[in-house]
Amino acid sequence: MYVDDLADACIFFLKKKTKDTLINVGSGIEKSITGYTKFLLNEINYNANIVYDKKKPDGTPRKLIDSSIANNYGWKPKISLKVGLNLVLSDLKKRYRFF
Repeated sequence: MYVDDLADACIFFLKKKTKDTLINVGSGIEKSITGYTKFLLNEINYNANIVYDKKKPDGTPRKLIDSSIANNYGWKPKISLKVGLNLVLSDLKKRYRFF
C-alpha cells in the first residue's frame, strides 16, 4: 500500500465515529513473494532469474489482511501498486544517479 493511502486512512478514521477499535487498512490484493518479485522486475524492465534458497523457511502462507471493516466504513485505497511503485521510482530517479 502506498504511503499516501495510509495517511488518508488515518485522517479518514480520525474524523469518523466508529464502534471498532481495530481497523485494518490495505489494498485487498494478495500476491506471493514471487508475484511481487516478478511484478517489480517487469516494472523496472530488468531481466533476472529468481533463485530460491530451499534451506530457508518459506514464511507465512497468506499475507492478505482483512480490510472489510475499513471498506464497510467507506474507505478504500486510491493508489494502485503500479502507480505507487512508479511514484517511488520517479522520486528515486530524481534523488539518485544510479537509476
